[in-house]
Order: sequence, then structure tokens, then C-alpha cells
Amino acid sequence: MAALAPARPGRNDPCSCGSGRKYKKCCGSTTASPAAAGPDADALARAALDRLSAGDPVAADMLARDALLRDAAHPDALNVLAIVACRSRQFADSLRYIDRALERQPRSAQLIMNRGNILRESGDAPGAIEALQRALALEPDLLAAQFNLGLALVEAGHDEAAADAFVRSIDGPVDADTLTDLADQLRGIHRYDAMVVVLQRALTHVSGEDHRLLNDLGMGLLELGRPDLAEAPLRRAVAVRPDVALLHRNLGTVMLEQGRVADAIAHANEALARDSSRHETQCLLGAAYGALHDADAADRHFRAARAIAPDDALTDLRHGMLLLAAGDYATGLPMLERRLDDSRILPWQRLARMPRWRGEPVDGKTVLVHAEQGHGDALQFVRYVPLLAARGARVRVVAHAGLQRLFTSVDGITSLHVLGAPLPDADFHVPMMSLPLGFGTTRDDIPAAVPYLHAPEGAHSKWAALLHGAPGRRVGLVWSGNPEYGTDRRRSLGAALLEPLADVAGVSWISLQKTPPGYPLVAAPSALRMHDWTGELTDFADTAGLVAQLDLVVSVDTSVAHLAGALGKPVWLLNRFDTDWRWGWTASTTPWYPTMRIFRQTTPGDWRGVIDAVRAALDDTVDVRGTPRG
Repeated sequence: MAALAPARPGRNDPCSCGSGRKYKKCCGSTTASPAAAGPDADALARAALDRLSAGDPVAADMLARDALLRDAAHPDALNVLAIVACRSRQFADSLRYIDRALERQPRSAQLIMNRGNILRESGDAPGAIEALQRALALEPDLLAAQFNLGLALVEAGHDEAAADAFVRSIDGPVDADTLTDLADQLRGIHRYDAMVVVLQRALTHVSGEDHRLLNDLGMGLLELGRPDLAEAPLRRAVAVRPDVALLHRNLGTVMLEQGRVADAIAHANEALARDSSRHETQCLLGAAYGALHDADAADRHFRAARAIAPDDALTDLRHGMLLLAAGDYATGLPMLERRLDDSRILPWQRLARMPRWRGEPVDGKTVLVHAEQGHGDALQFVRYVPLLAARGARVRVVAHAGLQRLFTSVDGITSLHVLGAPLPDADFHVPMMSLPLGFGTTRDDIPAAVPYLHAPEGAHSKWAALLHGAPGRRVGLVWSGNPEYGTDRRRSLGAALLEPLADVAGVSWISLQKTPPGYPLVAAPSALRMHDWTGELTDFADTAGLVAQLDLVVSVDTSVAHLAGALGKPVWLLNRFDTDWRWGWTASTTPWYPTMRIFRQTTPGDWRGVIDAVRAALDDTVDVRGTPRG
């Protein structure tokens, strides 16, 4: 794929190289000799590097290309193009540029290091390790290469070697304070996996228990989605310094992430007793009481947090989700936009310069609708695309690779693009979860005509043949979500809890359970005699074809539940007590999916009650031959 070239100045505009000449008399000249065409390749390449360092990749790209007009193999210019392409996730182009630069300077440790960085960003950790080690062999004091080698080693699973590389990246004595500073750097670039490695090493360099290091380790593990592992270092920190409010608050946060709401409230109150000036503590209490469905107490604490810090994004976001769960979409949806304050949600620099659609007229305009979080969110909110098209918009959709084939069934999509690939041009962009706000959605007018997704042609016959031997009512089952998702341990259930479902007569259980690579599958109990063809599901279009042949889907709160609802298939949602905002707090139905029935925990963590209710409902609707009653 060709690299995207930025637009050049008009011929009478000032040249971007800084010469002061008009573009047509300088870098845009087609007739002047190189000597008369303004700055030479070296000057343009230096200017490109300066613009890149200043955070202006468009100008850097343009200056580097102008340098190549004077020297087609200028290594610094090619290096700039490689970096710009890498940041745009155009890895093939990035490697092509850096390899051309290395043809001119094959022993440049800096260029070899950058090649390693590109390989690491593209997911090739072994290749990155080899390149970075080669750069260090040429220039052992290249500290940036040591740091990036540490990142690559973490990604390859070599934690001890990674820790050694991080330590070597420090120019000075290695002590606990220095390692803590390094951990702060890793936190700043959201590399919590590497941060945890460094903090574990730091703890071996101190005598006794350092509450600061223990706190940072616990919060790093929390960021990695492991609140269960985060609890121990935070408890140790509290034991060392029980007078520090921050430690109680962070331990309370970990308790809340594990669904232990009473413990979370207790630790938050301990923090509040020691320091009442922190909005974070009030926000934690608001979230905890919201998890208990105590709207009044939650609202009181959120308002107290906002009185202390009126513009705090997390407070607004959590308060907004509370209001949405209670059905107040008019107030809650604008507050949900605060999720976009997290730079990891919108990683593309170009979106910052593209107007965001907020409900303006779009007739004749191109709107870029992009997924931002999980597959389930995209499956839920893609329903708004036909409404945008009905207003006259050309709609380009950016979504996960696994959704591409399924989304061809959505009316009104002009073009589909894979999440992470270069972005197409558009007049507006809008994150998918912002579409309800743009349309002024209330709980009473959610667009819920189903099906709005369809399995592709040909996806049915294969599954119909395979299911021919499955007698009775065919029920799909999903019992756990993506373990990389922060609340997965609260929304997923253990296999042993499914055993009562084996007592239901007249049901053929069909596994719809997929687990990301690298994570062990928690197998369903053998008594269910599960039919499992998940190894043949390559994307959501395949899964849609299988779901279309089923009578019912029973699922925890994960993407398959959204898929079944979008296909108009009967779906029973197994829902945790501290529910997501979109399911509300108490109802057994949802306006988002007319064919969904919700089975809720009556107390936090009570999956046994949920499964017993599902078993009873199946007994009421299926006789021994699998024929629906009534």
C-alpha cells in the first residue's frame, strides 16, 4: 500500500521549507537546477526531523519528500518517512523506507534501531529483538535501543531479560529511586506490562517494604486488568503506611474492580477519613454505590467529586453511566463523551484535525464512523449507519478486521476499512458510541428494528448440515468474555456453574465460546455434551451463520450477545449485578434488542441464582423432545 502523501502548498504559497520563497520558485520548481531550487537535501532533511520532533508529521513528510527530489536515497529523509509511516501503521511502507536508508548507511545503529522499533510496532517481537541487539552491538551506549529492547523482550515474554535491558537503559546508578523514575516513564507511555517488570525488580533493591513501590506495582497490575493480583501489593502497602489515604483509595478501587463492593466502600471511607479533599475518593464512592444500585448515594458522591474538581473526566464519565443506567439519556449521553479524553481511545492524529460530527446536516457529506473499543460496542452501534445514510451522507466505516465481512450486510455503508489501517478522507468523523448523542437518542426512541445484521450468503448451509445431527432445541452458549477486558472476571463465570444446565432435557448445547490466542479455554462441563465447531469460526460472519441456525443463544455480556440481538435471534443475557449502563438496573428486557431477555444477579457475584433461573426458564419452554411449549 502506498504511503499517504500530504497535500503540497499552492504554487504561490510560501514554501514549507522555510526559505521565504514562493513554493513554485523553491521546492516546487520543475525547471530550476538543484542549486537554484532552494535548500539542499541535507537542509530539508534536517527541517523534516525538526518538524517531526515538534509533532507535525504532515510537514515532516512533505519536507522529507522534497529532500528526496534532490537526493533519492537520502537516509535521514527516508528515516523520517519510515517513522511517519510507522505511526500511521503502514508497516510495509515503513520497512521499505528504512531498508532503503540502510542501503546507504548499512552500519548506522540509529537506523537499525528504528528498523527494530518498526518490527516491534508491527507485532514482530523476535525480529525487533534481533535488530535492536544488532544496533547495540554497533553502539553499546545507545540507551534508546536498550529501552526499546526491553519493550520487545516484554512482548516476547522474556521478563527477566527485559528488566535487565531497562536497567541498562538508565545512564547512572541503579537504585530504587532510579527504577521508580523508569517505571514512571513506562507508565507515561501506557506500557504497564513493562512497568510491572521494572517495579518487581525495584522491590528487590530495597530493604523492607516500600509503600510507594508497592502502590505503583498494584496500580500497574490493575491497569493490566489483573485486580486479583493487584490486591496483594496494595494490602502490603496499607500495612506499611495505614495513614496514607491514597493507599486506601487505590485498594478500594481494586476491590471494586473485583466486585467486592462493600470492601471498596470501606476502604474509600478510610481514605475519606484521612483526606477529604480528593475528588478521586468521592468518585470511587459514587461508582461503588452505583454498583449497588443506590442512585441517591451515588449521585451525592459524584456531585461532591465535581464540587472539588469540576472538570474531571472520570467523574463525569462514571456519573454519566449512572444516569444512563437509570434511563436519563439526555443528561448521560453528553457525559459519556468524556471517555474520549483518554488518548488511547482515539489513537489517530488525523482525527484531531477532522471535525467531529455532532448532529449537523450531512447531505452530500462524507462521514467516517469508526469503532473505538470492543467488538460488542461496534455490533451495537452500527445500527445508526443506515440513519446517517438516510440523511444523505456517504458513510465510511472503520471497524475491527473480524467484523468486515459481516458489516457488508449493513445498509448505507459506502466503504469498509480495517481498524488500524490508514484512514480514508471524510468531512466528519464520529466514534460509534457517539452516534446516539448525535441523533439525540432517548431511552424511548432507540432505533431497535431487527435484524439490522445478516449472515452473508452461503454462511447458512454449512452450519445447517452440521447441526442436522443435533436433536431438540439448539441453544448456543457463551460463558466467558475476553480476559483482556477490565471487568471480565465479574462478567464471566466458571465452568462448574454451568453443570445444572445439563439437567435440562431436549436441548443440544452448541458452543459459541471463543478465547483470544494465548489464553486457556475454560471448558464447559462434559455433562453438557457440547457440540463445538468454534475452531471453524474465522470471523463474526461465520459466527452469524451458526447463530442463525440456532433456536436460542445464552450468553454472558460479551460480543456474541450483541450479535444475536442484532440478528434478531432470541438471546438470554447472563448479567452481573454491577451491570453495564446499557442494560439498566432491574428490567428483564432492553430497548436495544427486542429479542433479548436479561437474567440478573440478585446480589453481587451470585451466578448460581442466574443459572438456576435459566434452567427453570428452559424447563418451562422446552419439553423432553425439544419442542417449545405453548
